[in-house]
Amino acid sequence: MYKRRDCISSTVIAHRLTVSIILILTTLNTISCTSNQSSPGHSIKEPHDTESSLKIVIYTDFECGACGKFNLEIEPYLREFEAAGNAHIEIRLVGALSEESLYAAEVALCATDQGKFLEYHDALFQATRQNEDVVYSQEKLIDLAGSLGLDVQALQKCLDSGTKKPELEENMEMAGIDSIRMLPTVFINGIKIEGFKSLDTYINVIDGVLAQGKIDTGEN
Repeated sequence: MYKRRDCISSTVIAHRLTVSIILILTTLNTISCTSNQSSPGHSIKEPHDTESSLKIVIYTDFECGACGKFNLEIEPYLREFEAAGNAHIEIRLVGALSEESLYAAEVALCATDQGKFLEYHDALFQATRQNEDVVYSQEKLIDLAGSLGLDVQALQKCLDSGTKKPELEENMEMAGIDSIRMLPTVFINGIKIEGFKSLDTYINVIDGVLAQGKIDTGEN
């Protein structure tokens, strides 16, 4: 059962990241690891080759209540920059809070193969906002995908093959490298914003980055 969490301590998230990585590595013993050949996280678009572009990296988890709020109130603003060709957004799902959130992240990544990552990502966050105590069984996660028009047989094949597990493992390794202590955490051209903040916080950071012409990402 999802228990949405709005505040996560560094000790708790570090422990859960470690546990989740162990769970993934156990499964990876039976499949081929291709994480060295894939970029971490899900990229909504390829980066724009312009010095004015913003690089935005979002660490998030479907079970995190603050992440759901971020998805509703902040992400639409950030996506306006991408739609205008002025930003590249990368979403790194970590699935660190429970086995359920780990599986939900895997389903979302499998939706990428059908060009439906963002649609599934937003729909699942909307579902968790509507019912905080909803039980996210594998069946219900697949049903949600079907309701969005995904080929559920292809999605199930992706899940059964475990092809997205290396990507999740890499996301969590990157979370450790980037010293992620709470969710959501956002990097805007290397400037780190931890936890949910008001829209003004993100606006001020972006305005500062654009004014200074800062393009060094600073993060991994």
